[in-house]
Amino acid sequence: PATQLPARRGARLRLGARLREVRRGADGAPAALRFDGEVVELGRGDRAILALTPWGLARCAPGLAPDCAASPLVNLHAVHDMQDHAPQDIAFSGLVGGQVEWVLRRGRVASSTTSAADALSGLSREELHARLWPDMARALGLPTGARALRWRTIVERRATPLQDAGFEVRRPGLATAFENVLLAGDWVVPGLPCTIEGAIASGAAAAEAALRGARNARE
Repeated sequence: PATQLPARRGARLRLGARLREVRRGADGAPAALRFDGEVVELGRGDRAILALTPWGLARCAPGLAPDCAASPLVNLHAVHDMQDHAPQDIAFSGLVGGQVEWVLRRGRVASSTTSAADALSGLSREELHARLWPDMARALGLPTGARALRWRTIVERRATPLQDAGFEVRRPGLATAFENVLLAGDWVVPGLPCTIEGAIASGAAAAEAALRGARNARE
């Protein structure tokens, strides 16, 4: 549904088109967005919303993103042996006091998340499994000593900015030095941590600002 709605409104969704450069015009406004194999010219009434990571934004538009350290995230995905869970049987749990923070179970497949995982990110996949699986098994209600039938660990070393007090005051907000370019993302607007909720809130605010700015430019 998220991809079908823009298509019905005349938008084109192009996957795998990485933004390489925001080209600055003579008057300071951006002249174009350069992607792999394509350049999109921006007119006076156009508005662009850049929903990139801080590191991705710094690469293609230096000066728009704050200089910030990265914080890693670790996932463990496992298939467990509880036959009574159908694929449509979904549960989501938050854990306190262990190595795992969240466990999502869908049928016999479970996934864990541990954020700000500096203490875990340097471990081998076997060590990660040994640390995380006991918490997952307890959250899933598995018997003591139960093992995962199959499992995989994923370490995202730059999952989010390091969310310390210094980063909070360096968040750039929606506006940029370019009149017709706005920012969106979970790290952009102060007030919420780098979460899905923060991303949605910034995206909605950026869309409203873009529509308002485009209308004003045409008047």
